[in-house]
Amino acid sequence: MRASRRNLVAVIVAAVMLVVSAAVLVWGISSHRDADATLHKAETTLAHERSLHSAATAELEKEQAAARGLRLQMDAVTAAADAVAPLDDQGLTAVKAAVSAGTARDVAGYNAAVVQLNVANPRYDAALEELRVRVNTLVVALDLLRN
Repeated sequence: MRASRRNLVAVIVAAVMLVVSAAVLVWGISSHRDADATLHKAETTLAHERSLHSAATAELEKEQAAARGLRLQMDAVTAAADAVAPLDDQGLTAVKAAVSAGTARDVAGYNAAVVQLNVANPRYDAALEELRVRVNTLVVALDLLRN
């Protein structure tokens, strides 16, 4: 009976080990499935984040290009305004000379100042037109960015 009792104990131990092994196997399979689901979710999230990043990068590059274009247009406006300033000063000098000559009753001085003003006016008008065109181009570009 001793041998039979040992066999029974061995069978019980083997059965317990089998049940424990089966439980560990089920737990391992469940953990593996959970890990697969977590990995799939992470991969999906990563793909989504990459697409958002790509879209944001493309939008940023588009906005940077627009900003560079606006900067060039603003530089053109500044250059056009800088071209008007000395012509404006020349016109003001000619008008002051005409007024001074007129109040001094210096007809020759007055006529010389008027000739100087008449010579400066077409250049002044052209510079103002260039400035107007540059400003309008900038305004249109800004309006396009707003929309």
